[in-house]
Parts: sequence; C-alpha cells; structure tokens
Amino acid sequence: MHRVSLEASGSVLVSGFKKLGSSNFYQHRISAPGNMHQIIIIGAGTSGLMSALRLAEAGYDDILILEAEMRIGGRILTIPKNGKWLELGAQWIHGKGKNPLWRFVQEHKIPIHAEVNRDGEGRFVRNDGREMPSSILEETMVKLDFIHDDCNKFAKDPKKFAQLSIGEVFKKEFDTWLHEEKIGHEPHEHTEWRRQFFQWYIKWEECDAGCDSLDEQSAVSWGQYVDYDDDTSFAEGYVSLLNKIKELLDKTNVEIKLDHAVTSIQYDLEGGAQLTCENGEIFQASHVISTASLGYLKQHHNELFQPPLPSRMVNAIESIGFGTIDRIKLDFVAPFWDASNPGYMILWDRNINDEPLNRSTWVQHVVGFDAVIDHPNMLMAWVSGEAARIMESLPDQTIATQLCDVLRLVTKKSLPDLKSVDVTRWYTNPFQLGVYSYRSPKTDQKGLGPKDLGEPIIVLGQPRILFAGEATDPDHYGTVHGAFTAGEREAKRLIDFFKAQ
Repeated sequence: MHRVSLEASGSVLVSGFKKLGSSNFYQHRISAPGNMHQIIIIGAGTSGLMSALRLAEAGYDDILILEAEMRIGGRILTIPKNGKWLELGAQWIHGKGKNPLWRFVQEHKIPIHAEVNRDGEGRFVRNDGREMPSSILEETMVKLDFIHDDCNKFAKDPKKFAQLSIGEVFKKEFDTWLHEEKIGHEPHEHTEWRRQFFQWYIKWEECDAGCDSLDEQSAVSWGQYVDYDDDTSFAEGYVSLLNKIKELLDKTNVEIKLDHAVTSIQYDLEGGAQLTCENGEIFQASHVISTASLGYLKQHHNELFQPPLPSRMVNAIESIGFGTIDRIKLDFVAPFWDASNPGYMILWDRNINDEPLNRSTWVQHVVGFDAVIDHPNMLMAWVSGEAARIMESLPDQTIATQLCDVLRLVTKKSLPDLKSVDVTRWYTNPFQLGVYSYRSPKTDQKGLGPKDLGEPIIVLGQPRILFAGEATDPDHYGTVHGAFTAGEREAKRLIDFFKAQ
C-alpha cells in the first residue's frame, strides 16, 4: 500500500497510545490541553459513527466527533410524515447476504420493511400520454437488463476497458441489437418506442450511478462494484440505524459535538494535529479520521489541510466524480393512479437532450414518478445531474407546479389537491455538495481510485490523518454500506497501529 511520509520541520516521533486502563500516553507540545484528544473524527455520518463505535468497542475512550450540521446522519435524513417515516436521504439497504450493513442490522434486530422496493416500475408513457405497448416494453427491458448484467465482466480486463464508459458500451450494444434484429424487421413506430425507452433507461441508470452522464461512468469500476442483490428498506426509516449506533455509542465515552464545522486541519505539529472550527474553537488530536464528503473535499481541500495534501490524493479528489441526485415527494390528498401498478415512467421526446437546460426545461429530465412505501397518497420524482442542480435553485412551490403539469400531461387527468412537497437539495447542502462518488474512464487511465482517497497521511511512521466515507471504498462506493465499511476499516487501521506500539 502506498503511503506518504511528511518530514515536517521540528516534528518528533511519538509513540504509545491511550487505551482504557493504560498508563501509556502521547506526549504533545501543542496548546489548549483541555481540548486535547487521542482521536478526533470529522463527521457524524455512518462512516464517522462506525469508526467511533469500533474504536470504543476496542477499549479506546478518548474519542471526539465533530459534526458540522445540527444533526447526525450525513446523507441519511429521515423525517416524520403523516405518522410514518419519510426518507429524504438514503432509502435502501442495497443487498443482503454478506453485506456488512445487513449483518449489523440482523445482529441488532433492526426492523426491516415487509414491502419490497418498486422504483422504476409502473406505466411507461410518452410525454403525449401514449402508453408503451407491453410486448415492446418487456422485450426491450429484457435486452437492456442483459446488457447491464453483462457489463460486470469489464472489471476482468481493466486494460482493455479502461478507455470505455458505460454509456459507450450501452449505446454500442443496443444499436447493434436494433440494427441486426429490429430495424427493417418491424414497423418504424416500434423501433422509435425502443429508442425512447433506451433514453429513459440511460437516465434511470444515471440516477442510480450518481453521474451526470453514463459517458462519464467508468466501465471498469462498474464491474468492480460488489452487488449483493435483494435490496430492502427499514421498517422505521434509516433513522432506526442511526438510533441503534447512537444507543451503542451512548454506552461509551465518545463525545459528539454538533454545529462544529472544521475549517482548518494543521497536521504537521509536534505530536499531533490542530483543528480549527468555524465557531473559533480549537481542538488537538493525535489522530484524525476525516469522513468529509468527496464533494466537500473537492471544494475545500486546499484551505482545509495545512500543509496541502499529497499530490496523488489531490489528483484523486479532483478526478473522481461526485454526482447530484434529488428526489421530490408529492403528497396528494388522494391517489389518482392504479394502486396495483403505481408510478409513471416518462418517455420524453428524444430531442430534449438538444434543448438547453434551464429553469423551465429541467423538468424534462425527470425520469419518472415512483410509489413511496408507507405513503399511499405520495409519488416521488427522480432527477439527476445538471437538471437536479438547476431544480435545487427553485422554490418548492415552483417545483411542485412544474411536476404536476407533467403529471397532467402524461395522465390526461385533473389532479387532486397537493397537500405538501418535500424536496431534497444535496448539491446546495454546503457540507455535502452532492450525493455519492463515481469513477470516469479518465480516472482509470490515471490509475486513480477509491484506494487513493483512503490512503492515510503518515507523519514519522504514524497515521496522522485517516480518510473514510463511501468514496474511499473500492467495492461499495456510493452506498451507506460503503460508508459503514470504510469507517470500520479506518478504526481497524488505528487499532492495529496501537497494538503494534
């Protein structure tokens, strides 16, 4: 594993660690001993919380978490709605089986929902209200799902496929199928239905992958992602996971300070690092675990770290993508859709990609409207990329009006009154600046990836600054269980270091 050694002027090698019941302590030469801690974790999302929990379980008791927002959870955000829970952040557990998050859920008996997810289902309708014939829909979806599954082989030969994006692969395979089996063998209208469905499918995959375009999504990383299948969700919202972790942390000496945004990390001091917060408070630590989002690092790494981060990590931060996905949840006084087949997937005219994106046209990039578990009067719209970033700048009422106009267009119905609208704005959240990471072909060509984001900064043989978060996990990037695993990984790295002293 590549490590970086920083030879800072005046630095000294310090040894030992503070463990519960131990008489060994770090010796420091930095000020404000009242704010001195063995380990400081930046961020109280899943990664930060799990780092703290695993360290505390191993017996290390001098741990402080500094969280910028007024709540824990990071990109998990569950709110009460209509007597139930509503997810405005992470929604699903992506797979069971060997998924480390799923094992934690089972171990602690966190309730799971009996219903399965139904995203991307419902009626497939053109924006003129015409519904796609079921036989054409089924055959085309089967073909595209086959291409999707076949893409997993690309990780087997990264040299061959490092130049390719998933978008290129999908387009090549789909066009080949159309020209060899469909064009000239069926009515032109059927082929047009397939092309419109292909455009929808690509936008749906872009929402799933977190990228602005599948042309920016690495084919190699697509195949390297570990898929556990069988998605599920929490019966009492993702907040039930946070509550369980917090319940376990409350039995330890871990301290969490909310509303403490870290603005500076000076990590070449003798014996430790000094962290300055936006509110003026200063803390010192022997070791720091940063779980800041990749979006935040992209915008702030230059002023956040003193001295600057190693060049390879900077290249990884700047090269690896961090996408925007938003969901808008429309709560009506009554449903107007078929409860047995809820949802509307929109097959937009194929020329919409040629129109400039603005405050009026963003809505033409909405993938569709899904049913929402536990909320029978609610539909959820998905939008990603630049369209989502434009949407976030609009008032809630404008967004709701534009989406209802689309629903009237495709259903040819008068809609019941709208009770409320809940809009996510992850790109404009100053501490997230997006949702999750993805790799591009250019990233692969540079030989960069999540491992480079997860490399600790070693100062005189010690892991001074460690990095966690979903973007640092090579196998599970873009997921809560990726953040979960990365947090455990960095806790283990420190525990192993301490044991070796």
